[in-house]
Amino acid sequence: MRRVWMVWAAMMALSFFARAQQVDYTTQVQTIFSNNCSCHLTANGQNGVKLSSYTNVINSIGLQYGKKVIAPGSSAASPLYEKISSASPAFGSQMPQGGPVLSTADITTIKNWIDQGAKANVTGVKELGVASPNALSLEQNFPNPFNPTTNFEFHIAQFGFVSLRIYDVLGREAAVLVNQTLPPGSYSVQWNASLAPSGSYFYRLEANGESFVRRMTLQK
Repeated sequence: MRRVWMVWAAMMALSFFARAQQVDYTTQVQTIFSNNCSCHLTANGQNGVKLSSYTNVINSIGLQYGKKVIAPGSSAASPLYEKISSASPAFGSQMPQGGPVLSTADITTIKNWIDQGAKANVTGVKELGVASPNALSLEQNFPNPFNPTTNFEFHIAQFGFVSLRIYDVLGREAAVLVNQTLPPGSYSVQWNASLAPSGSYFYRLEANGESFVRRMTLQK
């Protein structure tokens, strides 16, 4: 019985970890577009849809749909997702046109990216080779002020789910840097704020029922 419970617990942990992984736009989503959607990488794009950069993707309006092709937080409301995932979309034909459809894995990656809020860049978390900490802590980012990249270091003492998010002064979420389960240790992560406006930002670390908030300044 104990063995069965341990197997079940391991499966649940793996499932939770898989769901928690944050999709990175530059290294994952843009790579899919660049490798498979050549007809939408030109200066004008096809039917007004441009997939050559994050800014173009977020701001593209599907002329047939009459709205932006990405609805952050909802793949179901995003015309682009319908166009790549359905063999019979409401308008036109399945994307990419003139080539093979995207793989199930690629479609799922784009779906997860949209459902997670269609954020710009998430840089991988790096584990630092130092002794295991005995408490949760969050260092001041460096450099600060910064332009356009800055680094964050944090330390966790217990295995658990960790969240590190950035907010503007109005409380709007600007980026999700960490959103996953991590073992005890010290970690670093970088934020590329090239698409964010200058100003003050807050970053919040949450883990195991505790949280820390610090302030930083982006100067362009």
